[in-house]
Amino acid sequence: MNLQNAIKICVDTFINPIEKFISVPYADQGGRATIGFGNCFYEDGIAVTFNDNPITLERAEQLRDDVLTKFADRLLKLFTKELTDNQFAACLSLIYNIGFSAFQYSQLLSIINNDVNSPKISELWSKWNHVDGKISNGLTIRRTKAG
Repeated sequence: MNLQNAIKICVDTFINPIEKFISVPYADQGGRATIGFGNCFYEDGIAVTFNDNPITLERAEQLRDDVLTKFADRLLKLFTKELTDNQFAACLSLIYNIGFSAFQYSQLLSIINNDVNSPKISELWSKWNHVDGKISNGLTIRRTKAG
């Protein structure tokens, strides 16, 4: 697997087309303050607030890329099987959306580490489509695209 290629696939296929760039803080589906390409936190771990200043497209891309690179480095250590660039990109996109810890302790990761081509992956993947316990049409579309 080529890590930089997988990150590029993640950005081009899953993040940019779905998240879109928004320069000012806005409420995501769960009501959290979000900015740029769906970021709830800055590189230093400080949470985005609704009072934050707008950011430029260049700054949003820098933030997105920094977060994805950090997640990708951590994600590499979780897998016991070799993934394709596309498989890794899809997992990276999921983590960008749900957070690292949620994925790290998921049944989905266990199945991937057992068999990267298991039909159960698609079934488990599609279940990550809830916001505050309710099915989100946006997340359902996102999971279908990545799954």
